[in-house]
Amino acid sequence: MALFIISNNSYERVKPFAEGLGLEFVHSAAKPLTFGLARACRRFSLSQKEILLVGDQLFTDILAAKLFGCRCALVTPFQIEHQKFLRFKRVLERPILRGIHRRKERETRG
Repeated sequence: MALFIISNNSYERVKPFAEGLGLEFVHSAAKPLTFGLARACRRFSLSQKEILLVGDQLFTDILAAKLFGCRCALVTPFQIEHQKFLRFKRVLERPILRGIHRRKERETRG
């Protein structure tokens, strides 16, 4: 298994973070568009079916994975965002996440 970062951030922003973790990376991914995911597949010689995208944002990470046709896992954000736009996106995500949780509860009960 190989781990790598696919980020919407610039090369300059992602490089120190990725190097600190000893990971390869793809920058300027433009998620939820699939350009960055396609670039990662070519760079690492992977097919869509070989990727599991782990992300903490529904409208970028998870939507990109769904549009690209790869598996995905939604995780809890690492830290609370302070940028207004990201906080706004979290507010929009809440009703969707509640619906997902309710559906999973029904599936486990029934």
